[in-house]
Amino acid sequence: EGADDTNTEVFVEEMGSEDPPFFDPAPKNVKSYPSSDIMLETRVRGSRPLDVEWYVTSPGSSSSRPVPRDTDKYLVHINGSLTVRDVGDDDRGTYLVRASNSAGTATQEARIDLTLSAGYGQWTDWTPCSAECEGSRSRTRYCDNPPPRDSYPSCPSLTQNEVERCGVDQCPGYSDWSEWSECSKDCGYGTSTRNRQCDNPPPQLGGPLCQGLAVENKICYIKKCPRRVDGNWSEWSGWSDCSVPCGTGSHRRSRTCTDPAPFNGGATCEGPGHEEASCVLKPVCKRKTILDSWSVWSECNAECGGGTQQRTRGLCENSRDCEEDRVQVRNCNTMDCARRKRKRLRSATIQADKVEKIFLKVQVGKKTICLATPMYTDRVYTLVDTDTAQITGQVSKDGSFSSLTIFSGSSSLTIDNATRSIPRKLSGVTLKRKDGNVIIVSGDLFKLAIHFLEDGSIGVQTRHVDEEALGLLNSINSVKEKSEVVNKSQNTFLRFKNVNYMLRRSSKRSCFELVDEKHSVTVLGSTNQFLENEN
Repeated sequence: EGADDTNTEVFVEEMGSEDPPFFDPAPKNVKSYPSSDIMLETRVRGSRPLDVEWYVTSPGSSSSRPVPRDTDKYLVHINGSLTVRDVGDDDRGTYLVRASNSAGTATQEARIDLTLSAGYGQWTDWTPCSAECEGSRSRTRYCDNPPPRDSYPSCPSLTQNEVERCGVDQCPGYSDWSEWSECSKDCGYGTSTRNRQCDNPPPQLGGPLCQGLAVENKICYIKKCPRRVDGNWSEWSGWSDCSVPCGTGSHRRSRTCTDPAPFNGGATCEGPGHEEASCVLKPVCKRKTILDSWSVWSECNAECGGGTQQRTRGLCENSRDCEEDRVQVRNCNTMDCARRKRKRLRSATIQADKVEKIFLKVQVGKKTICLATPMYTDRVYTLVDTDTAQITGQVSKDGSFSSLTIFSGSSSLTIDNATRSIPRKLSGVTLKRKDGNVIIVSGDLFKLAIHFLEDGSIGVQTRHVDEEALGLLNSINSVKEKSEVVNKSQNTFLRFKNVNYMLRRSSKRSCFELVDEKHSVTVLGSTNQFLENEN
């Protein structure tokens, strides 16, 4: 570039055989102060030789005129750029550059405008978004078109920045609301619920969750409830017989909360449902024989509502054969049953059976997953329960079974390592032996493969378990069918119900297990969902 450029034919590096001309970069629009030298900078590429011509169209004119080459006013550089010296009002307009060779012709336009103040150039490209979800990006432009100059007004600032939100389309979102549920009450005011899932799209691992409510409730009303009725006692019954034939005994009477009975949430009756009083049939017992001490009172024959218990002495063992002075009967547990039930529930305790950590193996794709879950090792669990068959077995700590029992109709069959022959059918179930140590069992909603293991136990592999086939295998099959193993950031995860659980290889059990074992129960489901039978 320079004032001594005199060539009108442009030579550039050869791009290939017969390449048509093109501009890289193309000339850009320029604003300039009067009496300045400006350059419409470009670079013409393509096969040589190349011929470059410039044309200008003045404002308000519909025709263009060629730009004179290499004069004191204009200079065409070797790369195709154009310098205009001492720019005046006559130099304003649209400048067109045409490059041609034997392979074709290319044109490009740029404008020259005069200004009496500094101006901003074009915006830069947007910066990358700062986050995948709800981030921001920015771009900048500078006061360089033209840059500030003494005696001319400058831009408000040398740089301008623009910021906007980005990544909103990558944020997790809710699905559509479900239909409203039925009203929680048949009469009066109740509640109705609807929900939505955070899966449109689901949140990324470690990313933000959906914003807003996942569940909504509203008040619902179907009809007016019937009138509430409080309970009231009936009349007292007659007194019972005296408990002893002689001396001081007792007798009792009762009443019931049925006049009327409580209805529609009405209050129950207050006070006792039974009364007891002393009674004397004969003031003195005539027998003078000295008898043995009384035995311990027997257990009450009713938990509530009024019962009796007795004690005896001497050789009397059966109260029906006892003499009158060898047996005593008294009332017990006279508390109203409704009140006793509430009291018993408040003081009840739960005694838990022994629970073992069981590792259940699930085949997910090409990976074997060991899921740890607490189960009762002294319970018989129902593996399959359908209309045509029920299969039960007692689980071991390694997830295998000591034996399996198949019930179908009025028939049953127990399969263990000692099983040598099996029928082809067991009522509604088909059985088939395969490969010597595998038995295929299939019914209307399931198909299983039973393997005999070296330690004497047996393993069960699900070939098919329908959601209607309730039992332990249905819970395992839910994980098998609705999860996948994914690799992300050099880690392995089990993805189940839109949640990722990190896995690690267990050399002890030759499988992958969850790093945080407490999630195993979450993935598999509570053991309360399994059908179990106490031994």
